Amino acid sequence: MSPPVQTPALAPQPPPEIAPAQPRVDERLLWILSGLIWFAGLSLALRPEAALRGRPLTEDGFFSLAVARQLALGHGLTIDGVHWVNGFQPLFTVVCALPFAWVGGDRAGGLRGVLVLHALVHACGAWACGLLARDAVTGVQRRRLRQALGTAAYALSPAIFLTTFNGLETGAVLALLAWIWRYWQVTGGQTLRQLATAGALLGLLVLTRIDAALFVVIVTVGVLVSGDGAWWGRVQRAAAIALPAGLVSGPWWLYNYLGFGSLMPTSGRALTDVGVTAERTLTMLQSVQMSLVPLTYVGAWESFWLVPVRLLLIVLIVVGVRRARRDGDLAQATPGVDRRAARTGQFARWIGMTLLVFVGYYWATSAASWFYGRYLAAIGVPMTVYSAIALSALGGWQARLRGIALTVAAGALLFGVWRLHTSARFAGAVYVDDQLALVLEHVPPGDAVAAGQTGTLGFFRERVVNLDGKVNRDALVFRHDIAGYLRRTNVQWFCDWPHFATRYLADPPGKNGWKLVAQKGQFQLYHRPTDDPTPAER
Repeated sequence: MSPPVQTPALAPQPPPEIAPAQPRVDERLLWILSGLIWFAGLSLALRPEAALRGRPLTEDGFFSLAVARQLALGHGLTIDGVHWVNGFQPLFTVVCALPFAWVGGDRAGGLRGVLVLHALVHACGAWACGLLARDAVTGVQRRRLRQALGTAAYALSPAIFLTTFNGLETGAVLALLAWIWRYWQVTGGQTLRQLATAGALLGLLVLTRIDAALFVVIVTVGVLVSGDGAWWGRVQRAAAIALPAGLVSGPWWLYNYLGFGSLMPTSGRALTDVGVTAERTLTMLQSVQMSLVPLTYVGAWESFWLVPVRLLLIVLIVVGVRRARRDGDLAQATPGVDRRAARTGQFARWIGMTLLVFVGYYWATSAASWFYGRYLAAIGVPMTVYSAIALSALGGWQARLRGIALTVAAGALLFGVWRLHTSARFAGAVYVDDQLALVLEHVPPGDAVAAGQTGTLGFFRERVVNLDGKVNRDALVFRHDIAGYLRRTNVQWFCDWPHFATRYLADPPGKNGWKLVAQKGQFQLYHRPTDDPTPAER
């Protein structure tokens, strides 16, 4: 009897993607471009001190940075070291206090640290979108290419870059949302512990920007109505999401209500104006289509001629995603990857529903139409992921065209950063060059000066009184009698745009005793001498 034939053990099989569908040179190019953009963003912190005051930091970014600096100096959540405020988004503002604390409150050193934080946040968001794109399609074909494309599409998007480096929380919102989506993609909230972790992360998202509370509600309802099992089990799963989110974000809600009498911060209350106008409608439509294709943002050259181009690109993205999914479905079944693909779509639907509500809410209630693009910036996260999926489906000459287009996009963004380094005019801030310059030249250091726009002014100067109510609840109380409020507080200086002067002081300001002292650029400086009583005082 012959001995049994010994069957040699099969060697472990490598993943099916041994021979990539796209040349590795494509992936290397994408990683190089992403790296160049990251280093370019980091380099913004190395500019001369005068350039730090300008772009990409924004006027409203300096509101939050002023609070961060005062917190670092040990003055609490104040805008001026004295008056406590809540007109800012808490989590990123508190994080920004760290670099100011490191340099002892030095303004220039703190701004450099904040820009470094922005660069780190930008890298985190790009990496998360790469992972999301990699696992968003069934099968394992082109996974590495999708990851490189997802990272590059995020890093190279001018809209995402500028909103990340603006001194505000926007970039942190995008990055944290992407990582929460990634956590759901990997775990799917299969256990109560995983759901509780997702809830805690969502609570952090609320602290990063409080309107994310609506997203928590939608995710909670989504968990409640999805899945099989008894109703009590679904209720437990929903509670496992909602309760940690509420516990993590709860202290901020209590701070708002107990300290300021409303859950909504003063910044939100100051900008609330229910009504629909043609200007709001057009701006909202422009903001939506721009946010849907963040790679195509062109800054000062934004125009409605881009609308048909972007609509065409959206159609191509949809077609490309369908093609990539079809190719993935035909590939070898891989259960782990397939489950992640299904979870990706589930979470994306929750993001989409939230953003649709945001569009309607801000369109109908917010007078700050110039902020619509920032309010809807989170659209860029799912659109980046799905753009990467669509681009991964290209082959042959289309793949070469893809590489050329992304290289051109990277070159344009790098050129913009170079201009921020080399052109004082391009990087300049009118609030520094005009408003702050007027105040420093004419107003005695110990005198208080008021303005509607006080972000930059209040960061670089002490004794500044905010009049639009974003960071001054007293101004909200006297919003219909700002001139009287200035008399009561004995504020004798005002510096802002002419239409703010007629809005807050009088039309013309001389009716209430205000005299024009100087003007520079768009800004006017007014003074009301105490020995020259107003008509009301006479």
